[in-house]
Amino acid sequence: MKRIIIVANGFLWNGIVKEITSSDFVIGVDRAAYWLIEHGVTPQVAIGDFDSTSRREFEKLKKIIPTVKKYSPEKDFTDTELALKYAIKQEPSSITIYGGSGTRLDHTIGTVQLLERCQKLCIPAVFRDMKNEAMVVGRGRTILKKREGSRYLSVIPITNSIQITLAHFKYEIAKITIYRGQTVGISNEFTGRQATITIHRGLAYVIQSRD
Repeated sequence: MKRIIIVANGFLWNGIVKEITSSDFVIGVDRAAYWLIEHGVTPQVAIGDFDSTSRREFEKLKKIIPTVKKYSPEKDFTDTELALKYAIKQEPSSITIYGGSGTRLDHTIGTVQLLERCQKLCIPAVFRDMKNEAMVVGRGRTILKKREGSRYLSVIPITNSIQITLAHFKYEIAKITIYRGQTVGISNEFTGRQATITIHRGLAYVIQSRD
């Protein structure tokens, strides 16, 4: 069992490299694979159609990365979804997606929604960019540690409604129902280093963020 890091070809920053350890299995998506090489990380796998990679860059990454899986640009899945499919087959202990946000909102939303597939398979998974960390939380009690630098905690229903209890937050609630499309769960705050979310019914995105 291993932690898998997927680095997609969205907004990338040097902090990604600092969070990758020598024991992680790293998948570079499209040109992000080349970006990783340029920042001192050699992914085990590169996946994508590589339409954003120059011929010179692609030839370099083929020489360095052990496994390169190239797909046609005319396909039914995004490059990031192809990477997630590959990651799931490796039976990981967890999956972290970096670089999933960028200039295109459709790609960002599509990537965040991939977390739902991991939740169904009971694979812990998070989506991270420079200012946000998102995860999917289902029924049960979850103890959350405050991410360094993050101020806000938001809970957004995925299902038509959720029933939720929040403890050790600025705004505590007990068995409150939040409906999909409502914003009442946005911009809560931790009161300490950790807090508790209990979902009694439904499925939700839980997002830590900072301005």
